[in-house]
Amino acid sequence: MMDDDQLKALTRAVDDEARTNSGISLVVLDLSKVAIVPSLALGLLVQMANKCRARQQKLVLAGVQPQVRQVFSITRLDRIFQFAESAEAALD
Repeated sequence: MMDDDQLKALTRAVDDEARTNSGISLVVLDLSKVAIVPSLALGLLVQMANKCRARQQKLVLAGVQPQVRQVFSITRLDRIFQFAESAEAALD
């Protein structure tokens, strides 16, 4: 399960790296081991997507399991995120 504290820490890490390395144009989140995404985590992912977009970075969610992908579809968040089959595929 992707919990809120983990996602907040991940968001801070991405923000910190973006501040120190402005050349980052792609952020890939490997969600292949995530089976449950709580609603608060969805909100934090949306915030992360907005921050990436503001920094002109592409955010890709990789390896999203079918049940998690369905949550993105039901909430229509699949319209604002880009998905890849795997982290490796996101880099191509």
